[in-house]
Amino acid sequence: MNICLIISGSVAAYKACELVSRLAKTGHTVQTVVSEGALHFIGESTLEALSGRQVYSQLWARRENMTHVSLRRWADLFVFYPASANRINQFAAGLASDLIGATFLANNFEKPFWICPAMNTNMREHPATCQSIETLSKWGCRILDGQVGLLACGDSGVGRAIEAQVLFELIQAEARQQKRALIANSNLATFGKPHRKLLITGGAMSEKIDGVREINNRSSGKTASAIAACFLDNGWELTYLHHDSASLEGSEGSFQRSYHDYQDLEGLLDDCLERQEWDLIIHAAAVSDYRLHKEPKLVKQQKLESGQNLNLILQPTAKLLDKLLEKAKGKPIICAFKLTVGQVPVSGLAKAQKFLDHNKADFVVWNDTDQIGPGRHHYTLISSQDNTLDQDAVGPNICGEANDEESLAKLLYKTCLKSLESKQLAPKESH
Repeated sequence: MNICLIISGSVAAYKACELVSRLAKTGHTVQTVVSEGALHFIGESTLEALSGRQVYSQLWARRENMTHVSLRRWADLFVFYPASANRINQFAAGLASDLIGATFLANNFEKPFWICPAMNTNMREHPATCQSIETLSKWGCRILDGQVGLLACGDSGVGRAIEAQVLFELIQAEARQQKRALIANSNLATFGKPHRKLLITGGAMSEKIDGVREINNRSSGKTASAIAACFLDNGWELTYLHHDSASLEGSEGSFQRSYHDYQDLEGLLDDCLERQEWDLIIHAAAVSDYRLHKEPKLVKQQKLESGQNLNLILQPTAKLLDKLLEKAKGKPIICAFKLTVGQVPVSGLAKAQKFLDHNKADFVVWNDTDQIGPGRHHYTLISSQDNTLDQDAVGPNICGEANDEESLAKLLYKTCLKSLESKQLAPKESH
């Protein structure tokens, strides 16, 4: 991605050097535009070395008097980091006395323009600055404040610049989203509609005991997010139903809806299945097999008294996978997950196969708690069909294995895409 990084005079300017370094190492092209004040804090040669590009600072430099216009055409993203109070107020007033001001005025907001304030707390809270930030936000700028904390001047409060690592992650997310939008637009132009649609569930599930206590099915949501990222990168239109605590990294560009308990997810699934057809459904959420039996004494909005024995009655929940198979329109391919505890491969795979045979899904991903740890997570993808003739298959019904989330995502994408293509080529049933 082409990034125009604007730097103004602030003690936080050193953070911009870290950001340039991270972005350049990741493969982004960074063009720095600096004010005269910024060069009092960091050197021009430093920025040139980190970015590998000339530093722009003069509006009237020879052969560069159209830089402010060319940057608007070239950049995919503008990031003003750090942005001083003076510059923010100048932007809101529409002043363009130098290259930075002219670059801002030449921007028509077709490209994202992010502003990261960095200043003393009183300057940040001054009515002029507050009004300017409100104006810039209304115009279409994204304002990214840092955390409240200790400032370089010794004061404590708002005004800290956002940390370079946090900003870097936001830029990475924006890059992924822009890339996916380009792929989706390409599919739209080629096929007249987004190519394929995926519905995915992921993350933990919580069932309330009272107003403060819960029973939880643990899951970080990282597996579902990695799968979402892979399909998004390949131009799929994706709806992601996730627990409100799930990791969403990599799933930017999907339509996201959050749930907390079984009833929430059940309602979301009903809505999604009723609303449209799906090409593929991946059900990776750690659904609660039990929830609290409704008793008058157990009021969810209150807190139960502690210090005494408490008997909880749990009732089984209906299998959401059965609902998917029953209500899904257009016969999508359906992939479920099966987690076992302390099972060796022979017995674990047997349980997964039994689960697959009973539920009639197309695929199941088997994993076991003993094969999950720091930096490792082993998965086995099993098909309901005999894969003996498939050269890539590991066994008669095993499509493949993976040792981390990203590898599983690639395996699922490859396998499900092949299954979809086979389904489309198969002769239609006559009636």
